[in-house]
Amino acid sequence: MVGYDTGGVATAVTSIAGLPVAVTGGGDATAANQTSQTTILSDIQTSVQLLDNAIAGNELQVDIVSGAVTASGSLSLTSATTGGYTGYGNIDLDETKVAIKAAAGTLGFIYAANLTAADLFIKFWDVASGSVTVGTTAATYVFSIPTSTGGKTGVMVPIPVGLNFATAITAACLTGVATSSSAGPATNGCVVVIGYK
Repeated sequence: MVGYDTGGVATAVTSIAGLPVAVTGGGDATAANQTSQTTILSDIQTSVQLLDNAIAGNELQVDIVSGAVTASGSLSLTSATTGGYTGYGNIDLDETKVAIKAAAGTLGFIYAANLTAADLFIKFWDVASGSVTVGTTAATYVFSIPTSTGGKTGVMVPIPVGLNFATAITAACLTGVATSSSAGPATNGCVVVIGYK
């Protein structure tokens, strides 16, 4: 089989993508050459189909059909004492701003129980707490917390990849969603656990 290199010079081709190419005769369109080419194309098609069948989405599936996997010894699981989120807990988060973290950080989850009869709004600012004026400073993020009265439980808001804060993590709980809202819930109306790094 003849191919051309990058300079345009005719070159004998003996493999394509690692598969051998059978070259017979002088390349004439003989029945033998056509049969060889058909066989090669069939082999390539079979290989592509095998790969296609092994790929699901972005993953390559591999089946181990022979051999045994053995292990010796014992396996024990222990709780990690480092590396997780730091927890901030408050049984009375209200309109008084709190510094969850006074430096850049990442919000990992929010658990909140709204023990009032109306929805509440937990506001987060990516601003140092000293620079936040509740009712004036626009929040960076606002989470609505529905009422938990009538036997309902709190709300868990997982943030799997984290929500980044470039400056600080400051928070407050308010009765209104508007930036101008400055009223907080009644005592112990908003109970939170916030995970951050």
